[in-house]
Amino acid sequence: MNLLQAFKMSFKSIASNKVRTILTMLGIIIGVAAVIILVSLVQGYTKSMVEYYQKQGVNKITVSAYQWNENSISDELYDYCLSLDNLVLGVTPNSQTYTTVKYQAKVNSDCQVYFGSDQYTICNNYKLVEGRDISYLDVQKYNKVCVIGAVAKENLFNYADALGKQISINGVPYTVVGVYEQKYSAGDWSSTYYDNIVVVPYTTSRYLDTYAYSNMSEFVVKAKDSASTTEAITRLTGFLSTKIDTNRGWFDVYSADQYIESSNEQTRMLSMILGGIAGIALLVGGIGIMNIMLVTVTERTREIGIRKAIGARRRSIISQFLIESGVISFVGGLIGIGTGYLLTLVLGKVLFDMIIMPSFVMSVGAAMFSIVIGIIFGIYPAAKASGLQPVDALRSE
Repeated sequence: MNLLQAFKMSFKSIASNKVRTILTMLGIIIGVAAVIILVSLVQGYTKSMVEYYQKQGVNKITVSAYQWNENSISDELYDYCLSLDNLVLGVTPNSQTYTTVKYQAKVNSDCQVYFGSDQYTICNNYKLVEGRDISYLDVQKYNKVCVIGAVAKENLFNYADALGKQISINGVPYTVVGVYEQKYSAGDWSSTYYDNIVVVPYTTSRYLDTYAYSNMSEFVVKAKDSASTTEAITRLTGFLSTKIDTNRGWFDVYSADQYIESSNEQTRMLSMILGGIAGIALLVGGIGIMNIMLVTVTERTREIGIRKAIGARRRSIISQFLIESGVISFVGGLIGIGTGYLLTLVLGKVLFDMIIMPSFVMSVGAAMFSIVIGIIFGIYPAAKASGLQPVDALRSE
């Protein structure tokens, strides 16, 4: 019997017991679908986190330093950050206050007011769509000007022009000189946090929040590239370790790039763990295939005896049963891949509001693994069938 005949007989046997075959495939279907869904969702989650950090800005370093019951080192820290001009593109204080922002009768009570330098925009990965940015002279001359986020503009002005208008921040008038492009899509919680902002020169914070001005101890540093980010973190950590006694204060220097790297590493580990757990379902499916193939051997004992009596070789019997078990697992794997793709698309949209497509390589690997599972668990039934003696097989009922 040639290979083509073996495949024809396998499909004929599968088609004659459709319900039993489908039930046998369930373990493979669930296992393959689970591998695809779990690994894809983990990758989707990581992708969403990476996009989140990238919107905040890559090569961005946040520096925080506090000393209890001692003079602030804000000025020293700011000057040191500025001295790293060979490594960084910009430095800005990152202090903020929560206060009421008004324009005529409209009130924006959820707005956050940030005290920044003329480099706030580049440090925090914002883009201007209208007007100008805060300038160096605005900072030096304590000019009461501001740049507002897209959501803040919508809340205060709707579709009207905001440039040149005066808004009231805690009762103090500020002139709008620029508007930022919206970072996040409407309805996203991040949009209400990062787009509903007003940025003012940090030197004017004394008019709005004396505490914020005297305790301006957090800064954002924008490095030139990833290598500069690493070196800048090392230098800033060394500088602060000589300035702050950790028994009487604390400091922290970190970058979102570190979170991205850590997130990618965790994804790889989690994907392996979840893939292994889902792989157990494939093993269970393989056991189901072995069980049904043993039943098939029992049902076709007489057929096997006839074939062997007319000269069928042992290897042809083995190949027939291995092909049959491989076909069952392969078809189950294809159905599992289709199910995995469908559920991944649905869950990706529901959980992360994004289109997540499973990896092609992973899908092919899952299909091949399902075939291997079918063949491995089909070896024992195939060997048992090929070992039957023609006389004993022909006497069976």
